[in-house]
Formats: sequence, structure tokens, C-alpha cells
Amino acid sequence: MEPIIFVMMISTIFIVVQSIVVVFLVKRARETGLKNIWLLAISCAIFVAVALAGIGGSPVQIILQPFGPLVIVFFVRDTFFKNTKSFFKLIFLIAAAFTILTITVKIIRIIIGDPPFFYLLNQLLLLVVFAVSYAWFAHSSVKSFLRMRKNSSIEPWIRKRYRLLTGSSIATMCTTVPSLFMGGTENFYTINGFFVVLFIVSDLLVFSSLNYLCWIMPAWFKKRINEGILLEDEARFVEFSVPATDRLKKALTNRETMAIVDYLGNVLASLIKKSAPAAKGLLLMAIDTEFGDWDMQILDYSDLNKVISQSLKAKLEQLGFNDASTITSRLADELRNNQSLLVMMTV
Repeated sequence: MEPIIFVMMISTIFIVVQSIVVVFLVKRARETGLKNIWLLAISCAIFVAVALAGIGGSPVQIILQPFGPLVIVFFVRDTFFKNTKSFFKLIFLIAAAFTILTITVKIIRIIIGDPPFFYLLNQLLLLVVFAVSYAWFAHSSVKSFLRMRKNSSIEPWIRKRYRLLTGSSIATMCTTVPSLFMGGTENFYTINGFFVVLFIVSDLLVFSSLNYLCWIMPAWFKKRINEGILLEDEARFVEFSVPATDRLKKALTNRETMAIVDYLGNVLASLIKKSAPAAKGLLLMAIDTEFGDWDMQILDYSDLNKVISQSLKAKLEQLGFNDASTITSRLADELRNNQSLLVMMTV
């Protein structure tokens, strides 16, 4: 098999796998209405566009490249740091500034040719965009994983998504490194250039494969990483002491609602010293009170924060909890610190 054909095969596999991920994320974004997932889908789609441009030898490739990590910066902010302090402004300013510089240098290269200095400068600028964006993504994923790795109320497949995201982020950062040592575009057509291209497309394949396992997570893979723990189903919610309204019955069979109520309900149970089913039922009724016409839409961070601070607090006060404000404040802190779980449970 000719080396170039081998590279083309790997590139094609990457494009197919990454496209499957994009289609899945778009589907979930439409179903859930969550902005976070739209941002993730757009970022993944940009990688497909870059790969297609690269196969066609289009100079647009390096102009498109920095926009993938740039969109990821917004995904990290909205997923991990909504309504809380973060390095978003600094990360975004650096990524945006170096994106503009990357595009400017590329345009100069198109106009005057491709001298080694401008080639190297272009690759260095692109490396900074990828490094700051995906390093922040990886760091946020690692911190979240460490914070909840021993939380038995969160199933292993959800916790281990953070590990997959960390690996995916590191793989993405590595794709820009080999090009630094090429010296110019023409060197990609040499034997050394072949191995550099092979490394890049192989690394991208690792990136797309980790994305596939993380977001689509086929049943066999979920079962394997769930360490033999049986996945719970809606039957556990029969224990909830909630009114048997048609809307609440429907809520109990909604996978995303179940996951979120299960997580927050376990935390609430420890705060109010009641059984988990009772706490989850109380939380579910608070959601129904706050959003009586929510029609099973996926509640985002802001919605849940509103439920906790208003309806849940009022119900706790009605039940005679004098420390209702303290309880709901601590539950809101738990939600804020682990808000990325909402996406991990929903996708």
C-alpha cells in the first residue's frame, strides 16, 4: 500500500468518526435545547471542515483551525463555570488575539509566498490557541473528576467521561506540535513530512475516537467502564412520595430528569437527614411547582438554581425546616461546583 493512501485512509476514518459525533451532538442539542451541546457540536464540526480542507490542499485550512479551540473556550465556560469565577476572559482574550494573528500571518504567507520564518510563526501562533484552550478544558475536566471520583451517588460511566475528555483535550493539543519542525509547507511532501502527517492524522483519529466513546458511549463501553454496577432505571422513582399527576409520571420516565433529580436528591437527603426517595420526591415537586408547564424540557443550570432558591426553599419552610436557607444555599453550592455534571448526565 502506498504511504499516501494509508494516510488518506486514516484521514477518512477520522472524518467519518468525527462526523458521526457531530450528528449525534446536533441531535442531542436539538432534543435538549442546551446551548453547551450546540457549542460542542460546532467545535467538532470545525475539525471536520479543517480535515476536508486539508485533503483538498486548501489554504483555508489554517484559517479555520483556530476556531475549533476558540469555540471550546465558550463550551468550557458555560459547562464548568456558569455564574462563578473563572479564567474565561483571560483565556478568551489570549485565544482570540492569537487567532487574529494566525489568520493575519496566513494571509501574508498567501501573498508573499511561504518563507520559513512566517511558516514557523504561523505554527507557533496556532499552537498557543490550541494550548490555552484545550489546557483549560483538560484542567477543568481533571478538577471535576477529582472532586467527584469518590461520590458513590454518581455512576462510574458519568465520572469517567471526564477522563475521556482530558485525554481528548491532550490529544488535540499534540496535533499542532509536529508541524513546528517542518520548516515549510513544501517539506510535507518529503519522507519526513509523510511521518509528520501520519502522526497528525493518527492523533486526530485518537481525538475523534475518544469523542465517540465519551459522547456517544455505546452500550458495551458503558457497561465495561461501569465496573459491573447495574444501571438504575425509572423503577427506583416509584418510591418517591409524589402526587400521581400525569406530568410527574411522565417526568419519572424522562432519562435526563431522572439523572439530575437522582444526583441532587442524594445531596439533599444528606442535608435534611431524610431518605433519598423522600428528598428526590421533594425536589421533583419543587421542579413541578417552579415549572408547571415545563413539558419535560431539559432544565439547565439557571433553571435548577431557581428551583433550589425559590420553590425548594419554600417547601422546606412549609415542612418546618428552620434552616431552609442554609440547606438550599449548600445545595446551590453543590450544583455550582459540579454544574458540568448536567451536561455529562444529559448527553
